[in-house]
Amino acid sequence: MNTALKFEKYFAYILYYTGLFFVYGKMKNISNKTRILMYHRVVEDTQAKNDVLPKMVTKDEFENQMRYISLKYRPISLNQFLDDAKKGKIKKKSIVITMDDGYKDNYTNAYPILTKYNVPASIFLTSGLIDTDKMLWFDEVSAMICSTKKMEIKIQNRIFNISSNEKKTSSIQNIISMLKKTDNEERLRWIKELQKECRTSKNLNNKNTMLSWKEVKEMSKNKLITFGAHTQTHPILSKMNLKDVENEIAKSKQIIGIKTGIEPGLFSYPNGGKEDFNKDIKRILKKYDFKCATSTISGLNDKNCDLFELKRIGCSHENDNIVFKVKISGIFNTVISIYKLFIKVINK
Repeated sequence: MNTALKFEKYFAYILYYTGLFFVYGKMKNISNKTRILMYHRVVEDTQAKNDVLPKMVTKDEFENQMRYISLKYRPISLNQFLDDAKKGKIKKKSIVITMDDGYKDNYTNAYPILTKYNVPASIFLTSGLIDTDKMLWFDEVSAMICSTKKMEIKIQNRIFNISSNEKKTSSIQNIISMLKKTDNEERLRWIKELQKECRTSKNLNNKNTMLSWKEVKEMSKNKLITFGAHTQTHPILSKMNLKDVENEIAKSKQIIGIKTGIEPGLFSYPNGGKEDFNKDIKRILKKYDFKCATSTISGLNDKNCDLFELKRIGCSHENDNIVFKVKISGIFNTVISIYKLFIKVINK
């Protein structure tokens, strides 16, 4: 667990055991904001222990979390939230479940739990990888480094020590972070160089980790599940020219519509940080009749929020029950906002 996650955990425990968490939950102006939770993978315990990025929760954790929100919150679909926001009436303790990328375990592990607790969810598909043996580019980077027998590797003129599992994890995180900041074509070139550097097999992709269109179509028939677009190949959109951005968005929307018979109106930005999208990308989404777009910016959403910059709360195996409860309450974001305001005032 890195330093930021440790701080998050300790801070959550302080808020929980001092009772501030419970007081915060009764505040009307907070209760009337919608929480949008962000998941990626729901896996077995053994897989979660090897979560490098991290973006996994275990089946047991996911079930406990869905049980909790079904009892303590008002689970709604993302489309229902959009309807509520347009009417200017966000109902108390509304919560939305979203899942990014389109991993197979969304069907095998998450779907049965969602139906068990009658919790709606929006799944954002990286459409070019569905029903293929390909991996998402960051998973490919992780797999290459984990499988190599080398003790160190060189990329972008930097040498990374990967002589232990701990150092491999750190190197993977640093390399992926580096690649996210490069232009799309340069990122693809560096990944090819990394494959040569790691001396890994070209068959590395044959992992069968993504959903099939058959599974997507089956879930699409259930009123609880809505599919949205997450581009074709998961590039960082702000690192591409606008013609390529439009191609990624348009093709993703088209193929999902063809395969499911339902044209997607929901979008999720790959990576989703503030620097990963802009007004031009929002304009393209509106051109193709998307109704909203989710980011990875942390926070809650009210009736006046930007529907093309929806905030979410990330969920991973690093969060125990207390951290999860505190995180989804929104108190973290409120405390940080107060702190920033305090710093701004004293610096005047």
